[in-house]
Amino acid sequence: MVESEMAKAGQLEILKQGADAWNKWRERDPERLPDISGATLSKRNLKSVNLEEGNISLANFCCAILSGANFTNADLHGSSFIGADLSSTNFSKANLNHSNLNYATLSGASFIEATICEADLSEAKINNSKLNRAKLSKTNLSESNLSSADLSGADLTDADFRRADLSRAVLSGANLTGANLSGANLTGANLSGANLSGANLTGTNFFGAILIDLDLTGTGLIGANLIGANLIGADLSGEYLSGADLAGTNLRGANLTNADLSGANLTNAKLNGAYLTNADLSGANLTNAKLNGANLTDADLSRANLTNAKLNGANLTDADLTDADLTHTYLFGVILSGAVLCGAKNIDAEFIAEFGDSEPNDEDYSDEDYRGSDLSARNLSRRNLSRRDLSGAVLRFADLSGADLKFAELIGADLSGANLSGANLSGADLSGADLSGADLCEANLSGADLSGADLRNADLSGAVLSGADLSDANISDANLAGTEFGDDLKDLNGAYISERAIREPDLNCANLNGADITDAGLASKIFGVSDHTISAIKKAVAFENSAENTPNSNVVEPKTGTIQLRGFYDAILL
Repeated sequence: MVESEMAKAGQLEILKQGADAWNKWRERDPERLPDISGATLSKRNLKSVNLEEGNISLANFCCAILSGANFTNADLHGSSFIGADLSSTNFSKANLNHSNLNYATLSGASFIEATICEADLSEAKINNSKLNRAKLSKTNLSESNLSSADLSGADLTDADFRRADLSRAVLSGANLTGANLSGANLTGANLSGANLSGANLTGTNFFGAILIDLDLTGTGLIGANLIGANLIGADLSGEYLSGADLAGTNLRGANLTNADLSGANLTNAKLNGAYLTNADLSGANLTNAKLNGANLTDADLSRANLTNAKLNGANLTDADLTDADLTHTYLFGVILSGAVLCGAKNIDAEFIAEFGDSEPNDEDYSDEDYRGSDLSARNLSRRNLSRRDLSGAVLRFADLSGADLKFAELIGADLSGANLSGANLSGADLSGADLSGADLCEANLSGADLSGADLRNADLSGAVLSGADLSDANISDANLAGTEFGDDLKDLNGAYISERAIREPDLNCANLNGADITDAGLASKIFGVSDHTISAIKKAVAFENSAENTPNSNVVEPKTGTIQLRGFYDAILL
């Protein structure tokens, strides 16, 4: 015993000479492990000292300089490091149970797999430190700075993080059961896969935090800031979130069954596929929110603001929408069976394209201005949209079959893949519109302006184009079988109708001046003339060329059949 105490005293004397003397002694006798338990080394400069695997329990290092020190596997239980500089120190696998590191500087320190249970780290600077898989159960970390610290896989059960700074910290897979995070700052923190059951999250700042697939039931999120947080698949069932600020929050597929979201701010929130059965959303602000495919069965949406919200395919069975604001709300394919719409404001059936299995009606929506609106995939079948201004509107894959669009403004509109079969587009302005892949079968386009329109792969079979302007239009690979151009087709000047675009159309009296019909395969049957007429056409074109080369000529252009030949010089027909 006496010998042991003497050895300890000898080591302590060497250590008091400074880190250099101590480290040299250890190099000379690496087998002897340090034993300075209970030593008082406060305010000592022991920078980079090597105390690996030593017994340093109950030692006093208050205000000491120990930056860069090595405490790997050391027993430091009950030791005091109050106010000490421990920056970049290595505590990997060390025992720091019941130790006091209050006010200590631990920036960049490594605590990987260390045990720090029931210790005091309050107000300590632990930013950028590594605490992977460390055990900190019941440790006091209140008001500490843990910004950008790595706590992944750490055991933080019942730890005290009140008002701590955990901004940008990594807590993925950490166990925070029963932890107190009230008032803590977790801005941008990553908590994916963490266990927060029973944690206190009152007033916690989760701005932009990653909370994917977390079980947040019973966590007490009162006053928490979840703006911009990622809560994909999170379980918030039964949570009290009344008045919570959830603007821009990603809650796709989240479970909010029976949750209280009354008066909550959910502007621009993503709730696609979320479970909101029996949720209280009364008075909530859901402006621009995305609720496509969400389950809102029995939900209370009374007085909710759903302006520009997207609820396509949502289930609103028995939902209460009393006095809700549905201005420009997207409700395509929504289920409203048993829903209460009493006093609902600004319901626009343009956007309520389908009520479950109900049939679209023939209401009049003419003389409205919906320029630039996104009406993709809407069911507008048989709607009266005559004279409607839809310039620049996005109507991709929309169902406009049988719709009345006469004299409608569709300048530059995106109608790619849209169903316009049987629609009345007479006199409509479709100049510059994208109609690629659109179904215009048997549509009435008489007198329509299709100049510069993209009609590639469009189905115009049986359509009426008499008097239409197709100048500079691209009709490549379109189906024109049975299309009626009539005697008063305005123009195909500059139109591109190459490849297999033309399938037996009636181009009688069509003005194809400047049209590019290279490889169009315009056989004699397309023009309604016999094969022996082809040679006559060639001669007529030659005559036309010679007439053009005659200055001030008043020669009348010859015609074969009823087809004007000017501009056919490079046609395959020649």
